[in-house]
Amino acid sequence: MKASSLPWLLSTLGLLATSQVQATDKVAFTFQDLGTLGGKKSSATGINAKGQIVGHSEVLAPGSSAPSVHAVVWNAGNATDLGPGQALAINAAGHVVGISVDGNGNEFATLWVDKAPTRLGAGAAYAINVNDHVAGELGGTDGVRRPVVWRNNTPSLLSDLPGRATGINLSGQIVGYTTDAAKVNTAIRWVDGSAVPLGNDATPYAINDANLVVGTGQIGQGVHGVFFWDASNAGTWYGKGVNGPIPGSAYAIGNQGWVVGDAFGQGELWNFASGKPVYLGDIGVPGNPIIVNQPADITYMRPLGVNEKGQIVGTACYRLPAG
Repeated sequence: MKASSLPWLLSTLGLLATSQVQATDKVAFTFQDLGTLGGKKSSATGINAKGQIVGHSEVLAPGSSAPSVHAVVWNAGNATDLGPGQALAINAAGHVVGISVDGNGNEFATLWVDKAPTRLGAGAAYAINVNDHVAGELGGTDGVRRPVVWRNNTPSLLSDLPGRATGINLSGQIVGYTTDAAKVNTAIRWVDGSAVPLGNDATPYAINDANLVVGTGQIGQGVHGVFFWDASNAGTWYGKGVNGPIPGSAYAIGNQGWVVGDAFGQGELWNFASGKPVYLGDIGVPGNPIIVNQPADITYMRPLGVNEKGQIVGTACYRLPAG
């Protein structure tokens, strides 16, 4: 059997006030396969409030046996090819950031506006807010990538240490990490240019407009678990009813508190609007009623993005017939 990874969109059934979600509330979604640009693999990584989705897809050029990876935007089910690279985030205006790749394989942090690319510098762009401020990493002449924010396409380094900025919200708060000489990551929240440490051996991946942060942190030797940080920088791991934190990561948080990630090797959904994580259900588990029309040939689903309407995007592995 062969496995193929494809992007998907989950949309909630009915109206759900996520700020009032309790652990006993039922959540249900419908499933939509977004397809590819002609290759076997693709992934959706971000979604805005309008339902515009970004990600990447394999593209197989005529006469070529080796696929290349292109950035892509899905809008109302239609895919737009942005060229070689990966689209990683999209804001409310539909402006996209990610990575573009030139003919020599060099990577550039890139902002796409109306499909037109602007290369911001060597590196990668991971997040964008409504003001078109972009968080990412910028490569220096020494070959080291450092956390950076671009405002009006002008870079401002956040640290002299290696690292990256992974998220930025409406007020301009930025999250990310720096890496010391011992290769230990320190999770950081940058507020008005000042760095606030959130803990060692941890990586925040996203921040919403309520200043709530999600990511991963060390829970044992070589093992990382799901972590949440509230607006006061207090961190907590998620235990799912067991005696201790569980392996996994939280990848994205919407402005109404929806959080997606994975734990124990399966997709997970939480609500963090209250500042305390509430488990809502597994995503992609065969036979799980949280997705009412999940295809039977899906073996695994990883949710990577979520918006304030509770729409979720990610990647899934399918079983395909051999041959």
